[in-house]
Amino acid sequence: MILKKESKRLGVFVFFDKDSIIDDYVLYMLDSLNEAVDKILFISNSKLNKKELEKLQKYDVDINIRENKGLDAGAFKYTYDKYGKSYFTQYDELILLNDTFFGPFVPFKEIINKMNEEDLDFWGLTPYYESVDGTGKSKDGFIHTHIQTYFVAYRKSILLSDFFNNYWSNYSIEMNNNFENVVNNHETYFTYLLEKEGFKWDTYMDLKRFCSDNREYNYNLYGYSSYSLLKYYNCPFFKRKNFVFSKRDALYLNSGLDTKKSLEWIVNNTNYDVNMIYKNICRLYDPVDLYQSLNYNFIIKTDKEENTRDSLQDVLILVNIKSSKVLELTKGYFDQLHNTNIVFVNDKNTSAINYIQHNKKSIITKYKYVCILNLDCDNNNFQEVSDSNIIRTLDNAIFNRNYINNIINIFKEKNIGILYLPESIHNRYIMNITGKNGGDISKEMHYSGKYDKVKHMIKSFDGIWIRSELLNNSLLKENINDRQFIFMSEVLLKDTNYMIGKIYNQDYIENDILCLETVINSFVNSKEIELSYPNKMTLVSNTRMIFRNTVPLGVRERLKSLFKL
Repeated sequence: MILKKESKRLGVFVFFDKDSIIDDYVLYMLDSLNEAVDKILFISNSKLNKKELEKLQKYDVDINIRENKGLDAGAFKYTYDKYGKSYFTQYDELILLNDTFFGPFVPFKEIINKMNEEDLDFWGLTPYYESVDGTGKSKDGFIHTHIQTYFVAYRKSILLSDFFNNYWSNYSIEMNNNFENVVNNHETYFTYLLEKEGFKWDTYMDLKRFCSDNREYNYNLYGYSSYSLLKYYNCPFFKRKNFVFSKRDALYLNSGLDTKKSLEWIVNNTNYDVNMIYKNICRLYDPVDLYQSLNYNFIIKTDKEENTRDSLQDVLILVNIKSSKVLELTKGYFDQLHNTNIVFVNDKNTSAINYIQHNKKSIITKYKYVCILNLDCDNNNFQEVSDSNIIRTLDNAIFNRNYINNIINIFKEKNIGILYLPESIHNRYIMNITGKNGGDISKEMHYSGKYDKVKHMIKSFDGIWIRSELLNNSLLKENINDRQFIFMSEVLLKDTNYMIGKIYNQDYIENDILCLETVINSFVNSKEIELSYPNKMTLVSNTRMIFRNTVPLGVRERLKSLFKL
C-alpha cells in the first residue's frame, strides 16, 4: 500500500514519567509530530497536574490520563477500547510512538514522506533481528525478527483487517501487566503475527549489514551500535535507556564509548539542543550510571604558568592531617597556594566533616567549591605505601593554582556537582577497585539501610571536590568521618540535576595504564594477584569479587540468609 503526501494520519503518543513532568524534549518531539499528522492522541500513563497540562495546549491533541498498567501496549489497548475501530479507520495511517527516545534529528514529516513511497502495510524505524531468548519465556523459544515498538506506523490495510481488530479487542492487560510479559507476548511477537497474515513491512533504516544468520549474534542495535546508526544510517533518534545500560554489558559488544560518541555526534551534526537531554537524564537517572555511560573522566593539565585570572577566592581547601610526618611531606604543596583559603584540621578528635558541620552556613555562603583532603599515615605498613598515596592524592587534587583553575572550569562547563579522585593502584589501595574497602566502610557506618540503594563509584576515599551547595544535606547530620563521607557522597546528588566525574592529573595517566595492565594480567593468569604487598587478593577474594559483580544484590542477600554467610 503506497500512500500520498496528503494522506490523513493519526498519531498516538504514549507518555510516562515517574515524576509526572513533561520535559522539553517531549515537547520538541510533539512539535515535529504535530507537523506530520492531522491529529494527536496523547495517552499519559502518569498523572499530570495543571502546570504540565498547560504545556500541551498549543497542540490539536486529545489528552487521556490513565493508570500505568500494561505499559505501551496497555495504553493502546485503552485507546482502542475508548475510541473504537471506526475512529481509527477514518485515517490512512496510524503512527504509534512513545517518549523513550530523544529526537527526532530528522523531522517526522520527512521520515513519513520517504516511507510513503514504499509499498507496505506497516513500518517502523529499526528492526530487531531474530535472536536467542534471554528470558526463556518467548512463545517460540527464540525472538522473531520484529519492528521495535517505540515507533510503528500501521496503514489502513491493517486498520481495516479483522486480524488487527480482533487482536486488540481480545488483548488482555491483566495477562500482560509486567515488562517481561509485554515484551514476550506483544512487542517481539506482533510483527511476526502480522507477517503470518500476509502483511508486508520494512524499516526506515536498512540495517541488514548487522543481521547475522546465527541468531546468537543478533542484538539490540540501538543499544550497542547507536553511534554507527547515527553516523552512517541517518538515525533520527537516540534512545534514553542507552544512558543506563551496564558498562559491563556494553564491553561485551563495543569499546564502551558508544553513548559518549553518540552524544558528541548529535552536538556536532544536528541542531538538537542537548540541554534537553541533560535536563531529563540528570533528573531521572543515577549519577553513577551517567558517569559510566558518558565516561566523565577528566584529564587535568599540569601547566606550570600561573593563570592571570584568579578564581580561587571561591575555593575552600579543607585538609585533615593528624601526623607530623604527613605535614612535613606536604608542606611544599600548600606553600605554593598563596592567597588560597586553606583550613588545616589537626585535632585528633575532629575531622574535615566535623568542621563543615559546625561552619556549614558560612561555608555555603562564602565559597562555591570545597576540596576535602584526608591525608592519613598508615602506621601498620611500609612508610612509602602511605607517602606514595598522599603525593598521588595531592597531585590529582591540588597540583598547583592553574591546575585548580582547570578543575573549577570543569564544574562550570559540565554541570558537575562532585569530582572524585582516582584510586591508588598499589598495596592495600588496590582493594578500592574491587569494592571491598567500600564494603568495609559501609559496615563501619551502621546506617541501618538508609542509603542501601545508593550506587557508588570506584574512587579514592582520601580526597574530593564538591560544590558547597551540596553540603546542605541530611548526610552531614550523620556521625561520620571524612572517608565515610566520601564513600557515601553520591547521595548528595539526589534531586539536584548535577552529575559526577573523576579527575586525573595528566602526568599519572601513562603509569596508571601500565599498573592496571599489570593487575589485569595478574588476575587473568594466576590464582592469586601477586603484587608483593601484605594483604594479597587470594583466590577466595577473587571469587567473592566475581560473585559480587555478577549476582544481583537481592539474590546475594537471599543466599547469605539461607547459608548464614
